[in-house]
Amino acid sequence: MAVMALGLSSCLKDQNIEDLKYGVNDEAFESNRIIELPSASGTHVIAASFVPEDKDTVFRTLTVALASKEPASEDITVNLTLDNSEEIIANWNEANDGEFVGFPSDQFSIEGGLSVTIPRGSRSVTTPINIAFNPTVLLEGQYALGFRIASVDQEGYLISGNFKDMLIQFVAQSAFEANYSFISVITGGVSATTNEDVHMPTINANTVSKDGIGGYFTGYTEYTFNEDGTITVGAYGDATKTSSYGAQVVESSYDDNGFHVKFTILGGGYTFDETAVRN
Repeated sequence: MAVMALGLSSCLKDQNIEDLKYGVNDEAFESNRIIELPSASGTHVIAASFVPEDKDTVFRTLTVALASKEPASEDITVNLTLDNSEEIIANWNEANDGEFVGFPSDQFSIEGGLSVTIPRGSRSVTTPINIAFNPTVLLEGQYALGFRIASVDQEGYLISGNFKDMLIQFVAQSAFEANYSFISVITGGVSATTNEDVHMPTINANTVSKDGIGGYFTGYTEYTFNEDGTITVGAYGDATKTSSYGAQVVESSYDDNGFHVKFTILGGGYTFDETAVRN
């Protein structure tokens, strides 16, 4: 599943952290056990891409996790809810000038219900979401579901303030989503060549993403494949895209086998000459 880099940054202020009720500081981390809905990108949005076929599709995209010094000492039952889905979607739209709409209620079901168990000895569990969809309906809008942690059956656990909600957006899989053999030749501020095997997931129909910049710098890169045969590149400091490195494309091309793009960042200080071949 694609992990999408969309707003609602994880650095939102949480007064409970400041008050040492829980959080990332050492004292709170030692003494509290936090239940949260994390994402690899550090945002509050996950993108689940689907192949538009008229059949049920199972997504395993929503992870429920325990943030604590030690793994779970017992089975932990966490109850999720969709009761706040419209609120979560509306808040995201307002903050990001978005156009998400609620997933039609008759087009999905949750496999096994909304109660999940983090097993003893583990730190997380991923719940399967069974989606029954009509491709024509889903392709007409930007559909999403907003999940929230409702409660924890066992005592002694706190629900995260920042990470109690998660928005899942459902997007038709891009034709450019694939596994690639990826080579980047970096010149300018540094001289290096990197080789990677990467999966580049869907952002939208014409755009895929990649963790890291050139396989050398931490960050996040987007590649948009334009109708005129060129590629537009976005390079950012992190998955929230709040800091841009100002990527400028020098040359680019693509075909069914992959793509080539040469671009600069930081005012031309670094140049990346990249070739990606579908595996």
